[in-house]
Amino acid sequence: MPIKLPIPQTDRNVRYSIDLGGTRYTLVFRYLDRIAGGSWYMDCHDAAGVALRQGARVSPLADPLAGVNVQGQPDGGFYVTGPDPYLREDLGQAVGIKFVPAAEFPSTSADSTTLVITVP
Repeated sequence: MPIKLPIPQTDRNVRYSIDLGGTRYTLVFRYLDRIAGGSWYMDCHDAAGVALRQGARVSPLADPLAGVNVQGQPDGGFYVTGPDPYLREDLGQAVGIKFVPAAEFPSTSADSTTLVITVP
């Protein structure tokens, strides 16, 4: 079952630890208003504090960690919902983020090139 990330309303920075796929991670969200008219960016750190991904834009209909294959990253994918562009106060309200464990991805054949996932 997808996990809706708890994102508290805040001015600029959010940092918390969460279990994703049985492993503890620290997620950091920062709002930068000087880039792209203002956007939230996400960092993902392992339990030891090692950065697995930094500065990934939180873009609706996209996975902030997509295209990055780093050992130790969460076993699954993130899914961002909401409008784009968005306002600073939209994170956690109009803009939401869910984590879908890899075990819940539909299986595909080896010759398939399209994967469609429905996130409730």
